[in-house]
Amino acid sequence: MNAEGEMKVQDVMNAMVDPTAPEANPFRSVGFRHRSAQVISSVFNPFSIMGTFLVVYAIQHPAIRLGALWTLLLTIVFPGIAVLVGWMRGWWAHPDLIDRRERYIFLPSVCVGIFAGRMIAGHVAAGTALPAILTTMLVYLLMIWIINFYWKISMHSSAAAGMTGLLTLLVGPWALLGLIGTAVIGWSRYELGRHTLPQTIGGALLGLLVSIVVMRLTLPV
Repeated sequence: MNAEGEMKVQDVMNAMVDPTAPEANPFRSVGFRHRSAQVISSVFNPFSIMGTFLVVYAIQHPAIRLGALWTLLLTIVFPGIAVLVGWMRGWWAHPDLIDRRERYIFLPSVCVGIFAGRMIAGHVAAGTALPAILTTMLVYLLMIWIINFYWKISMHSSAAAGMTGLLTLLVGPWALLGLIGTAVIGWSRYELGRHTLPQTIGGALLGLLVSIVVMRLTLPV
C-alpha cells in the first residue's frame, strides 16, 4: 500500500474513533462553531447539570445536606468517574458514550445508584422535594435506557430540558427560560454530529414532559 492509501486508512480509523473528525463528515464545520459546540457540550453535560442542581439544593436546605451529599455521590460523582475511567481504559470510545451499545449496561448501573440515593433521601429528606427529584431522575433514565435500544436519543438535551421542568415546578414559570439553554445545548450536539435534529428535539421533549409529570405526581403537597 502506498503512502496515500495508508493515510486514507488512518483517516477512516480516526473517523471511527471520533465521529466529529473532518474525515467522518467532510461537510461538518470544524471552525469556531465546532469548537464552541465542543465547549458547550463538554461543560453542560448531564452529570454537570444535575450535579450543580443537587449542590445548590443542598446549600439551600442545610438540614438535609448529608443526605444530599450521599445522593450526589451515588447519582453523579461515582457514575461520572466510571465514565472517565471506562474511557481511559478503552471500554468505550468516547466519554459521551456515542455508541448506543455502550449505554446498555452503563445506564442501568446509574439507575441503581439513583435508586439507592432515593432510598436514602426517603429517610433523611422526607417531606422535601429531594425524593421526588430522584424519583423523576430514575423514571427519566429508565425511559432513556429503553428508548436507547431503538433510537439514540440525546441525553444532553433531555437533561437540560428536564432540569428546566424541575425548576419550573420548584421556583416558578420564569424557569422556562432555561429552554433557551436547552436549545443551545441541543444545537451543540447536532453541530458535533453526535445526534440528528429529531434526536435532540425528542430528548428535550422527553426530559421536559417526564420532569413535569413525575414531579407533579410525587412532589409533597
